[in-house]
Amino acid sequence: KQNILITEIGNCVELTERSLSFGENVQSGARLIDGEGYEDYGTSEVMKDRLKMSADGIFTVAIAVNGDYIVGEPIVESHGLMYTENTGTSEELSAVTNHIVQAYNYQNGNTQELCAYVKKQLKNYFYKRTKNSPLIVVSIIEL
Repeated sequence: KQNILITEIGNCVELTERSLSFGENVQSGARLIDGEGYEDYGTSEVMKDRLKMSADGIFTVAIAVNGDYIVGEPIVESHGLMYTENTGTSEELSAVTNHIVQAYNYQNGNTQELCAYVKKQLKNYFYKRTKNSPLIVVSIIEL
């Protein structure tokens, strides 16, 4: 216990070759940092995304493509979505996503268009069914 310091926000620690001790405290408070620096809470994109995820959830889709073909079924994950009769079950959401992916003519498109198409269709689906707009992340894996 003699070699451990438990600090609070604003505590400074002085470290030398022979000692570890508290230094002079600095004035501080809680601060939200999103990796880009100190930003206003209302303008931070990271904070906006976090608020959206906490309110509406997140829905992720991973689609494997090989050349001009979609390989297998998409992998679907969701977090924070409330499964009700309006949203359906996770199996129903997987089936809907698979249907959306299969409806896209990938042989005449590209990965960016596929990603945008799936995202738009899922956004419309969720809004029509739940009046919510979860954060939708579509990943294309090229084999």
